[in-house]
Amino acid sequence: MLSPSTEDYDRGDKLDHYKRIDSLREVMLVAHDRILIEIWRRTATATWVRQDCGPGSAMKLEAVPTEIPVDELYGDVRVGA
Repeated sequence: MLSPSTEDYDRGDKLDHYKRIDSLREVMLVAHDRILIEIWRRTATATWVRQDCGPGSAMKLEAVPTEIPVDELYGDVRVGA
């Protein structure tokens, strides 16, 4: 989960650094204050696209074939508290 104290850095400079790793295909950011998972995925043309996964949807990863309902990932966690 993103830390409240480092969230801006994690979504900004740190994410930019990750995107420069040639072998990296996906980055997942998990919000701490709301039910939201961001998946950043490198396309075949080497551009990055963002997919938001919220309540009632499933988080799908391609690099490690996985599909998990977002509600299950958060479980009984209270967000925004």
